[in-house]
Amino acid sequence: MSDVRLNDIDVISGDLVIPRVGNWSAHLWLDTDIPPGGKVTLTWLDTEFEGFVLRAGEEQGQVRALIVGGAGGLSTIVPAKMYDFSHAMELPLNEIISKVSERLSSTSTPSVLSRPMTNWVRLQGEAATLLSQLLDQHDAIWRVLADGSIWVGIDTYPPVSEFEYDLLESDPTSISHCLSTEEVRVFPGQTFLDKPVGCVVYEIGPDRSLAKVYYQDPSNAHSDPFKTGIEALVRDALRGIDYFLTYSGEVVEQRPDGSLDIRIDSTTKLPPLTSVPYQSPVPGASLKVSPKERVQVMFEGGNPSRHKATWYGPGKGDKPVARKSDKVDVGQLTITAVGMGTLTGTYQSPYDVTPQPITIGSPIPLIGKIVEGYEGFKLPGG
Repeated sequence: MSDVRLNDIDVISGDLVIPRVGNWSAHLWLDTDIPPGGKVTLTWLDTEFEGFVLRAGEEQGQVRALIVGGAGGLSTIVPAKMYDFSHAMELPLNEIISKVSERLSSTSTPSVLSRPMTNWVRLQGEAATLLSQLLDQHDAIWRVLADGSIWVGIDTYPPVSEFEYDLLESDPTSISHCLSTEEVRVFPGQTFLDKPVGCVVYEIGPDRSLAKVYYQDPSNAHSDPFKTGIEALVRDALRGIDYFLTYSGEVVEQRPDGSLDIRIDSTTKLPPLTSVPYQSPVPGASLKVSPKERVQVMFEGGNPSRHKATWYGPGKGDKPVARKSDKVDVGQLTITAVGMGTLTGTYQSPYDVTPQPITIGSPIPLIGKIVEGYEGFKLPGG
């Protein structure tokens, strides 16, 4: 069966994996002596796929090739960048795609592209990883289409148009169907046999043309049924990673011993926390924390039993902090001689509007007022 070609080269056998999230790939055995390279067109049955030869070479007299969708730029490293202004999500998205010579699909979801962002820190990394990091913030996904463009959006699962196929197997353990077909009609993001499609694997060989359809878990918009086993292994290996993260929340109350009860923001991973010790800015200091103050919580060394409040959000502090040698106004003392060795006087503290009479020979309490402080750090008045 030679209904699959790479440019003008017949494909002896191989598979084409089309995931719901990410790039499609094809692993092929080719009827040629010369490994292909660069941009290629993979004609699979009745459908063309625009891709790039990621790797190719000869093995035991046969040429094998790995093809990925698009122009081959998604594994390219993109430098870090800070977006510290309001912008649509489409701006950083297009910058990532253009830097690696890929292109955005015109069929992408407009409402996702126009979503506002106030800022975003782009890490240095592979373009594919950066796309996932960006779209995770918007509960959206990306994948490379057959024409090589990158589609961004939210799946609506339209039904697959009618085509000819034989149902060979239904596997309830992997929630999949195996079809015998001479057409490429089923794609991720569609509905087939009343189920949402999450991944499709097409296989070709001398005596077979199959499509294995894996269905999506509706409760997890970002899951990939074809990678479920790998994802489960990774989750198990990183099961303690959540305790190395920092969480933001709001103080509910401060207990008599100074510890805090904290309500963590919009996450089901952590319950409301009680009796959380705080980390003071200087050794031995104590803090009075009011309800609704913003706070961050971390777990020392990733230990679930060692949680603490580490930082507070900026407030309305207006009192500069006084330092050693900063100026203090102690008011004004006036002594007056009224004759025959008799003295009288007044003292005006920095807090009084009018001078107060004093008795000469009696202690005169001087009241100080700090008039100079460090403007770079201010505390709330009170």
